Amino acid sequence: MADETTARKIAMKLDINGQNFQTEDGVELRTLAEDEEAEIKQNEPYINHEGDSGHFDELFLFRDGSYIAVSGDGWDFSDDKRESWDGCLPLCIQKESIPW
Repeated sequence: MADETTARKIAMKLDINGQNFQTEDGVELRTLAEDEEAEIKQNEPYINHEGDSGHFDELFLFRDGSYIAVSGDGWDFSDDKRESWDGCLPLCIQKESIPW
């Protein structure tokens, strides 16, 4: 099992349901991220494995290098490769080289 990241811990509080933006007791995703001192970026560009690009509406970056990306009515959290949304990598995330 992968190391427990800040993004994954928050995702678990939201039942790892990318359309759920509130905990059962009403705490919003943004508040959870702010409590973890996330750097918040708006309209952050990304690229995916096919070379397609776009932007995340909102990106919560955590000190451990993990992140939660919000796009439209959903969100996803970074995996072990620091990707989300089926291979998307925010351009602000530095990788030595993109393997694809």
